[in-house]
Amino acid sequence: MKRILLDAVLILLLALGATVGHGQGTAFTYNGRLLDNGAPATGWYDLRLAIYDDATGSNQIGATVTLSATPVTNGIFSAVVDFGPGIFTGGARWLAISAQTNGGAGFTPLTPRQAITPEPYAVYAASANAAGLRGAIAASNLAPGVVTSNLLAPAAVYAANIDTNIGLWQAAGTSVVYLAGNVGVGTGSPKARLQVAGSLLAGFEGNVIDPTATSSAIAGGGQDNLINAVYSPRAFIGAGEGNRIMPGCEGAMIGGGLYNSVSNDALQSMVLGGYGNTASGQYSLVSGGFYNEARGVGATVPGGAYCLASGPYSWAGGFSAVASHAGAFVWADSQSGYFTSIGADSFNVRAQGGADFATAGALATFGGPLRVNGTTVAGGSENAVDPTAVFSSIGAGGQPGFGNRIFGSTSFIAAGNANTISSNVNNCFIGSGYNNKVSSLASCIGSGNFNSVGVNSSFGVIGGGLDNVIGDNATYGTIGGGNNNEVDSTEGTVAGGYFNSAVHAAATVGGGTLNEANSPGTVVCGGSNNIAGDDFSIVAGGINNSVFGECGFAAGDNASIFSSHAFAWGDGSAETDAVLDNSFVVRASGGFYLYSSSGNHGVELNAGSGSWASLSDRHSKRNLVPVNPTAVLDKVAALPLSSWSYKTEGEVRHMGPMAQDFYAAFGTGSDDQHITDLDESGVALAAIQGLNAKLKQKDDEIQSLKEKLDALTAVVGQLAAARQHH
Repeated sequence: MKRILLDAVLILLLALGATVGHGQGTAFTYNGRLLDNGAPATGWYDLRLAIYDDATGSNQIGATVTLSATPVTNGIFSAVVDFGPGIFTGGARWLAISAQTNGGAGFTPLTPRQAITPEPYAVYAASANAAGLRGAIAASNLAPGVVTSNLLAPAAVYAANIDTNIGLWQAAGTSVVYLAGNVGVGTGSPKARLQVAGSLLAGFEGNVIDPTATSSAIAGGGQDNLINAVYSPRAFIGAGEGNRIMPGCEGAMIGGGLYNSVSNDALQSMVLGGYGNTASGQYSLVSGGFYNEARGVGATVPGGAYCLASGPYSWAGGFSAVASHAGAFVWADSQSGYFTSIGADSFNVRAQGGADFATAGALATFGGPLRVNGTTVAGGSENAVDPTAVFSSIGAGGQPGFGNRIFGSTSFIAAGNANTISSNVNNCFIGSGYNNKVSSLASCIGSGNFNSVGVNSSFGVIGGGLDNVIGDNATYGTIGGGNNNEVDSTEGTVAGGYFNSAVHAAATVGGGTLNEANSPGTVVCGGSNNIAGDDFSIVAGGINNSVFGECGFAAGDNASIFSSHAFAWGDGSAETDAVLDNSFVVRASGGFYLYSSSGNHGVELNAGSGSWASLSDRHSKRNLVPVNPTAVLDKVAALPLSSWSYKTEGEVRHMGPMAQDFYAAFGTGSDDQHITDLDESGVALAAIQGLNAKLKQKDDEIQSLKEKLDALTAVVGQLAAARQHH
């Protein structure tokens, strides 16, 4: 138990008369101040009291008295205690007190014991010996009813000693009535049939109005251990038991009920009735119910239970409603758990059974944003939000027999039929459609029929379509639409089409049909019956294409890759396979055309051909300059030629000039690092022409020599013949 201290015991009161020798009852009122853990206590406490003849000794006098459920407000309590007769017999007495919270596990002794002041010894008069009395007792010292006829000795009172003049009062049987004008108590000029100047105390004799509580009243109520008490001026308690108006609460009122209080300087505040209610804010009101509190200035609790209006000018009603903001209105239904306002000047309602805004045919309008905090079913038939699905809503849809169901919190089904958001998943959405199901956190289905997001596939999205499935454990999966598409991996995507599947992490199918991306990071853009079957491979589209090599790219018709980092494109005329790593394989039975401009400039590999054809059309050329074939031939003759191998080609041999020498000799091409086939063949043709010119010149010279030789041969022949004749 917390540390409980009894601090500054105020008084021990007895309703004592002043008549000498007149004994009282044995009960007396004990008012005190109780500290719980160092702070003024408020609540219900059990008190245990005992009388001892010493401040610290163990000799108890009489029985122990236990006062259960004693109300304490702001540290102040009042209790009527009765130890019975024979306790106060003239000797010294000390009061020992122990306390615990109501129904607690054990009492805590409060120290030190309280010395009994002289006033309670008025109870000793009940056993006083009249022999010790001297002199006459004035009539003013006799309490009413003390002297009765059976106590008078015979002939002790004569008729002449009785005053028969009763003035305006008249006897009416056992009653005395007043039939004249107004009656004033504490005033000489009453203005009504009965006017009491000052405070009015009625009801149980132990009720208390503090001397500082001027012009206050207790109209009734109270009983043993449950007195009503007023400690503020101009305050009023109508009836009930255990009610308190504490200091600083001028003008406060408690109508009745049990254990109600006005506290904490709650000026002009009221508790009309109920049980355990408190008005602790100035100008606040609690109308009834139990364990409610109006704490804010001008706050109101109309009734209910466990409600708190702590914001200024706030309103809280129903069950466990908390209006903690200024100007907030909070009403809560019978569900367990506190329902709290969301902000200043807000209107907050928790109504699991639904909310009906009847506007007599007019539309309900809202001047600001409307927040529906809790579960809502706006329309449709047989739609239902499970009680555990807090802050979830169904907008419409739900034909008879096909209601929508939400079992997860903060989720929404806009329309459609037989759609379901499963339990233990939050922040989900189904737009419309039929028989769609979401079973993972923060996932959604836009529309369509028979679509589903599986278990442990958080943040999954299906846009629409038919029979699309994001399987279990496929976090961040996406299906845009289409039908019978499937995502079975984390971050997998199928944009559309039908019977497509992305079955590995970050795999993607753009569309088409019967396409499959089944390795990490693979992509099938579209087409039909394509497979991206190795990591980070792509099938751009087409039909019957496949990639079974890492980072491969296939497209067209019937192209396949069986190696890594390869490219394959097929035209469907035959199978096109890339079987070497880092290869580029293309089948184009109609020819291959490469253009290097917006016109037809480029090269061609004609159908069935094995060599490239370069564009050489006269109409595509300009700056035509004649060539000196002989000069070209001379340069070719002087051109260094070598046999060589490319550094990247291994031991493969080639023969020819260096591009730098070729460019220096002929100045053709775009730079001195490349030789085009066109330039090389042009130089060869020019050199052939130059060689041909030289050969013709030689032929002419040979012909001339031959003719001369023939002429000489003829002369020689003639000379030889002539010599023979001689």
